Amino acid sequence: MEGALRYIRCAEMKRAFYRILHRLLRIGSSDLDTDEIRLSKYVIVAGFTAAALMNFFFTGPIYVFFGEVPAGLNYMIHPVLTLVNIAWFARHHDHRKLDAVMATLTVLSNTLTVVFLGDFINSGAAALWGVCYPMIGMLIFYGVRRSFLWSIPVMCNIALSVFFGYELRADINVPDPVKHAILLTNLITICGIIAGALAYFVDQRNMAFALLREEQGRSEDLLRNILPVEIAAQLKLDRRTIAERYEQASVLFADIADFTPLSSSLAPEELVEMLNKIFSHFDDLADHFGLEKIKTIGDCYMVASGVPKRRADHAQVMARMALEIQRYMEDFEFKGKPIRLRIGINSGPLVAGVIGKKKFIYDLWGDAVNTASRMESHGQAGTIQITQDTFDLIKDTFDCTPQGQVNVKGKGSMDVFRLTGETALRVTGTTGLV
Repeated sequence: MEGALRYIRCAEMKRAFYRILHRLLRIGSSDLDTDEIRLSKYVIVAGFTAAALMNFFFTGPIYVFFGEVPAGLNYMIHPVLTLVNIAWFARHHDHRKLDAVMATLTVLSNTLTVVFLGDFINSGAAALWGVCYPMIGMLIFYGVRRSFLWSIPVMCNIALSVFFGYELRADINVPDPVKHAILLTNLITICGIIAGALAYFVDQRNMAFALLREEQGRSEDLLRNILPVEIAAQLKLDRRTIAERYEQASVLFADIADFTPLSSSLAPEELVEMLNKIFSHFDDLADHFGLEKIKTIGDCYMVASGVPKRRADHAQVMARMALEIQRYMEDFEFKGKPIRLRIGINSGPLVAGVIGKKKFIYDLWGDAVNTASRMESHGQAGTIQITQDTFDLIKDTFDCTPQGQVNVKGKGSMDVFRLTGETALRVTGTTGLV
């Protein structure tokens, strides 16, 4: 029973200590502070409070006890002024003024220590405290310029201690063991603070590099989703207009039939959900066949074969994708409504590239592209309509039905064909492609 009570009392004391510590660290903090400013305030308050208590209750009394009253009073007055400034800070929340006052008091206190105690060893390397603060403290929170300005009085203090301290006072009343203990304590503490500061910088650097690599990876992924890999790499090296002519490529347009009345019967969210589901599947098919999705225009999907990577079987691969799209859409329904596509394909020369300065897009231009669009717009729902040029390239491996001639705007009458499937030889061949 007594053990349980002791455990409860210890737990209560621990919680009380953490509450006091939390309140102490939050001195001068505001809900409007950024994370960086709040961290700065925490470190300032915690560091100065710990140093003030150690100097007031440990270092100062030791010097007074051994007869070095001026030095001891210096070590005890400085903490009092520190706590007064922290109390002022708790009311006004201005950490920059607190930093400036404390940096001045620290440099002044270190100078008086050298004056009262003499050289570097006798003064317990007090001048080196200026390296920790204000130099490193200012460097962490305010940057190189402010730290450099504060390094001037710090370096003067160190030079005074090393070169002229012995002239000021050759010996002090403190016994050598105590004097060396103070020196060792100061050096270990200063080295620990410097090591902690370096660890902070290294950690911040590694974090910055990690975030940079993460953001760079996201940018690369985003760029690869917008542009072909080859074009993205070229665009990063050279911002000039990128355009290249391809003597043979194939282009497919797929458009939802009767889209206007369909869209009016669906809520905007439902319409986007439907298009996303359809076009995401088309994206997967394009990746599977190694084709290049160009863009979506409303309810129209555009994909190309043979760009930017040239390939001799561009028409055949495009025909297979068109058949896969057709098979997928035959069973596709949304909200109980069947969805049908018009699909058009054409093959021929075209130009592909990236133009402009903002919102880059890899696009295609040329008569072959316009004709592919006409094949889709002049086609019938649920069918794949192709031109004579595409038919000539795939007729040996795909089944196509002549559809006669259609009058195409800007082209006149053109022979068109309906793609219905792959030949039996191709379907049952060793490749196993369907």
